Amino acid sequence: MSEPNEPTASRRAVLQLLAGTAAYSALSGVAAQGADARGPDIVLRDGAIGLQFDSRLHSRIVLPAAGYEAALGDFAASEYVVTHDDRTLDDFTLAEQRLEPVRDATHGPGQRLTLRGELGTLEKSVQVTLYERHPGFAILRTSYHNASDAPLRLARWVNCAHRLPIAGDGAPFGSFSGASHEDRRD
Repeated sequence: MSEPNEPTASRRAVLQLLAGTAAYSALSGVAAQGADARGPDIVLRDGAIGLQFDSRLHSRIVLPAAGYEAALGDFAASEYVVTHDDRTLDDFTLAEQRLEPVRDATHGPGQRLTLRGELGTLEKSVQVTLYERHPGFAILRTSYHNASDAPLRLARWVNCAHRLPIAGDGAPFGSFSGASHEDRRD
């Protein structure tokens, strides 16, 4: 029998997903270090977190530790769509990449990596923005464009579905995913 506060298998899976969408770090004051392509991978990082993409626009989170980057899991399709007939469209071929500096009144200076991929007539665009003022927090924006004249019926659209591995009694990661429920469940 499980303890009252022990997470169930399904709750643990949900926590893995949520931790991936709001992974954070206690480091502060580190300027963005930029994006680079090492072999087939493209990385946008600051001193606290990095997002690494492969040529299929699959991604994973990496954390820098004393000059070494520790990958949190394997490459996976963290942004994808599912059609009405249950086909998952997730293997986009990288067609374009662009790195640009950004500055806005709210968050200040940062860097934005834009990746565009193609899968048949469907185009996927992923923008990742890291602001110097908020190290360890990546803002991700994904969009899709159907370049065909034929309609594409979608059943689901999934964003930021990074799964972090849980070892032993749990993962040493924090996550905040705020919600308010009338019945006040946790």
